[in-house]
Amino acid sequence: MKASEHPSYNEEKQKLHETIEWIEGEIAKSEEEGKILEKKISETRKEVKSALDERIVLQKQLKMSNERKLRRYKESKNKPYFGRVDFKEDGDNKIKKLYIGKYGLNDEKHDEPVVIDWRSPIADIYYSGEAGAVSYKSPSGEISGEIKLKRRYEIEEGELLNIFDEKLKEMILDDEFLTSSLEKSADNRLKDIVATIQKEQNDIIRAPLDRALIIQGVAGSGKTTIALHRMAYLIYQNQRNKGREDYYMVIAPNKLFLNYISDILPDLGADDVLQTTFEDYALKITGIKEKLKVANDKISYLLGDAPIDEKRKTIMVSRFKGSLLFKAIIDNYFKQFLYKYIPDCDINIDGNIIFTSIELKKLFIENFVYLPLQKRKEQFISYLKNRLKKNKDLIADGIEKEYSEKIRFVKDNIDDNEVRQSKVIELYELRDKEIGDIPVKIDKAICDYSEKWIQLDTLKIYRDIMDFETLKKFSCGKIEDEKISCICDYTKAILDKDKIENEDLAPLLYVHKYLFGLDDAGKFAHIVVDEAQDFSEFKFYLIKRIVKGDSITIVGDVAQGIYSYRGIKSWGDLNNHVLNGKATYKMLKKSYRSTVEIMEYANSVIDKSKNKSIVKAEPIMRHGDVPEIIRIRDYDELIYDILNNLQDDELTTAIICKTDKMSKRIYESLKKDIDDITLISDKTEVYKGRKIVIPSYLSKGLEFDTVIIPDADSYNDTELELKLFYVAITRPLHKLKLYYTNLYN
Repeated sequence: MKASEHPSYNEEKQKLHETIEWIEGEIAKSEEEGKILEKKISETRKEVKSALDERIVLQKQLKMSNERKLRRYKESKNKPYFGRVDFKEDGDNKIKKLYIGKYGLNDEKHDEPVVIDWRSPIADIYYSGEAGAVSYKSPSGEISGEIKLKRRYEIEEGELLNIFDEKLKEMILDDEFLTSSLEKSADNRLKDIVATIQKEQNDIIRAPLDRALIIQGVAGSGKTTIALHRMAYLIYQNQRNKGREDYYMVIAPNKLFLNYISDILPDLGADDVLQTTFEDYALKITGIKEKLKVANDKISYLLGDAPIDEKRKTIMVSRFKGSLLFKAIIDNYFKQFLYKYIPDCDINIDGNIIFTSIELKKLFIENFVYLPLQKRKEQFISYLKNRLKKNKDLIADGIEKEYSEKIRFVKDNIDDNEVRQSKVIELYELRDKEIGDIPVKIDKAICDYSEKWIQLDTLKIYRDIMDFETLKKFSCGKIEDEKISCICDYTKAILDKDKIENEDLAPLLYVHKYLFGLDDAGKFAHIVVDEAQDFSEFKFYLIKRIVKGDSITIVGDVAQGIYSYRGIKSWGDLNNHVLNGKATYKMLKKSYRSTVEIMEYANSVIDKSKNKSIVKAEPIMRHGDVPEIIRIRDYDELIYDILNNLQDDELTTAIICKTDKMSKRIYESLKKDIDDITLISDKTEVYKGRKIVIPSYLSKGLEFDTVIIPDADSYNDTELELKLFYVAITRPLHKLKLYYTNLYN
C-alpha cells in the first residue's frame, strides 16, 4: 500500500523527519569539528619539526575518523534506514523499536543507537527472525526474545513512499516489498541489496569466517551481490571484534565485470578491498612483461570452423595446464633442479679448499628448505660468509703454518745474518698482510662463488619445463607421448610470439612461487572468487596460498561454465582436491532477476545439457511477457526490427550476440541510426549508455532490462554453446526477444 494509506503513516513520517533532522545536526557538528581539527593541525605544524610528530599523526587520525563519520551521515541523510523490527527480549517487558540501515548511526550524547547497522549482531533477527522465539549472538552471549513487528520502508530523497508490514506467520519470500524492488530498472552498476536480503542469503552472508564457503547459485540468484555483502559483513565484524584493519581481495572474471561491481563495497563502507582479476594479479606478482594473449580468443576459436580434432587438442592443453597433475610435474622438476642450480665447484682461498662442492650441495639441500630458491640462495650465501668469518682463525692458522715453514727454511739455509734477518722480517710482514686480508679474500671468494649460480627467470624456466624431454621425464608416465608433444608444441608456438594464455598464468605463478616466493602468502583475511566455475584447480591452489587459513568465499554456477575447458569439473572435486574436504557448500536455487516466463524458457534450454547435475533455477513469482521468438527473412529485416525496439531511452537494452564477429557486424549496422549505442569487446573496461552490443561470453554476470538475441539459431547443442545461450537468455530482468533468421541453418 502507499505510505499515506498505512495506519502508522503519521507516526513513521514523524520518525523519519526526526531522524533526518538529527542527522543534519550531526553533519553540522562534524563539519565544525573538521574545521577545528584542520586549524589545530595547521597550528601544530608551526610548532613541530617533523610531519611524523605524534601530535600531528594523532590529529590527522582524528580528522580522518571525523571525515568518515561525516561521509556516513551525508550518505544516510536521504535514506537513513530501510527497515524496522520490534523486539522484546526475554525477561524485559519493554519492546525495542530497532531501525535498520546501511550504516550504523549512534547518538553519542545519549549513548544510544539511532539506526542499527545491517551487519550488527542484533540486525540478524531482522533478516532471519521468524514468528515466535528468536535469538542472536551478541558479544556478551546469546540473547533470546520475540519479534513483535517487522516493517520495511521505501524511502527516496528523504520522502516516505511506501510502508510494508511483513506477515510474521507466513514469512513469504516473494512479498510485496521484494517484488516492488525487483520491478525496478537495471543499471550498468550492481546495487546493494541490504533492504531485501532474504533468510537464505543472510545465512550465507553471516556464515563463519574460518572456513571456505562454496556457493552454487543459479542465474539471477544474486550470488555475486551476496558474496560482496558477505565481504562487507566480515570486514565489519573483524574490525569490531579485533579493532584492526586486515587485507581483503575480490577476484572477478574480467575488467568489465570488475567495473560493474566496483561500487558495491565502497557503498557498504568497505573501501580498502583489492578488486582485481586473476590475470592482473598474476602478471603483477610475476613481473612478466609479455602481453597476455586475450583469453577469449580461445572461445572464438572453439566457436569457429576449425577442425574438431584441433579443437580437442586445444581443450586438452588447456585442461592440462589447469590441473594439479601439472603442479605435481613442476614439483618433480624442482626437486632435481636444485642440483642443477648449485654451482659444481669448490670455495677456495689462495688455493686452499675451504668447502668442497659436495659439502656445499649437501649444506644447501638440507638448509633453508622453507624458503623460495632466490631467498634460499641469499640466506645460504650469507650463512657461508658468516661461517667463514667466524672460522677465519682457522684460515689464519693455515697461513701461520705456511709462513712458519718458510721462516724456518730461511733461518736454516741463509748464513748471512743481515740478509736472513731482512728476509724473516719480510715474511712476517707478508704473513701479517695475508692474515689482515682474510676478510677481503672471504668476500671475494663468496662473491666469485655467488656469481656462478644460474640466474633465475620465471618465464625461462617455464619454457624449460615445457620441453618434450623434460615434461616426459617428470610426468612419470602419466601422460602419453603424443599428448606431451602436443602440449609442448602448442605452448612453444604461443611463447615464441612473446605471448601467454590465461591457462599459463597458474603454472607461471607457481614457478615464480618456487623461485621468488609469494610476498602475499597468508596476507589476506578473506578472498571472494566470483564466477569460480571458470577457475582451474591449479588457480585455486594458488589462491589458497595467499589467504589466511581457509577463509575463501567461492561463488559460481556450473550451468554457466562457458570456460569448462579450463574450469573445474565439480564443486566436490574442488573441495576434495584443494580445500581438504572442509568447505561448506550452499545452494541458491531461487532466481530474483528474470520473470517466471523467461526462466522457464531458460530452464528448457539447459535441460538439453548432458550434465544432469546442473541445478535449474526456481524463479520467484514475478510474471511478465513471454519471450518473443521471431523468425525473419534476412539480415536487413533483422536490423530494421532491432532499431524499432531501441526507442525507449529509459530502459537498459543489451543485444547479445554469440561471437565478437557478429557483435561487430550488428554494431556497425546500428550505430548509423543509434548515437548512444556501445560495442563491448574483450578490451572494454568501462561502458556508459543504456544500449550495448556484447558477445555472449562477456555478458556473464551482467543484467539488463531487455535482452535481444539476434542470432538465436546460431547456437547448436554442444555443451559450450548451450551454456553460452543459457547465459545470454538469463541476462534480462523484464523482456527477452529472440530472432531466428535462417542464416545459420
